[in-house]
Amino acid sequence: MLKNRNGKDWDRRLEDLEKELEKLAEGDDVVLDFPVSEEMIAKFASELSPEVETRMWRKVHQRGELSEKLHSALQGFDPARCPFSQLISDTRTRANVPLNELANAVGLEQSQLEDLEAGRVDPLSVTPEVIASLMELFVLTLSAVENSVRCDVGARHVRAGLSQPSRRGQVTREQFDRAMADVSAALGRRDGTLQKVEIPPVFLGGIENILRRRGREDLL
Repeated sequence: MLKNRNGKDWDRRLEDLEKELEKLAEGDDVVLDFPVSEEMIAKFASELSPEVETRMWRKVHQRGELSEKLHSALQGFDPARCPFSQLISDTRTRANVPLNELANAVGLEQSQLEDLEAGRVDPLSVTPEVIASLMELFVLTLSAVENSVRCDVGARHVRAGLSQPSRRGQVTREQFDRAMADVSAALGRRDGTLQKVEIPPVFLGGIENILRRRGREDLL
């Protein structure tokens, strides 16, 4: 058992952490609801068996490599002009990261991430845990996410008021939805709709709380 520091609350939190670390050590397909950092492993290294420590270091390094690829591919995108769904999709595609790999890293089913990237999911409905995990992997600041989500939500409002053209010829559903999203975002920027979108404080506050618990004040 990890040593008690500040009474029952601290002891309970350490017990929860131990359980999550044990789950992580059981198999390579386990996904935690928070990322295990190098600092966490170093702090509790004396409590881990060599086998568990090796597994955990491997997962940390894999996550670090994934983050490096995504952050590098993110360069050149302007979150204020790119809807959140497209920001995630285009960056992942540019980084050549498979859909299932990113989905596993943030605790989503592949179909859930696919719906998010396709714009079929309102980013405001995504849990703060998932948003925070995406931010950590892409190295996105909270202000960048706020601007990108504002662009996404504003474009949705604009598109809802447009007459919907029919999809013709060889255009796929994804290509059609992407074109409509681009047009909606452009119209929203031109008429000021995007600037008027207000992001609920509870949405941003939930993300901020999780990032602080994970020690990622650098993203705030």
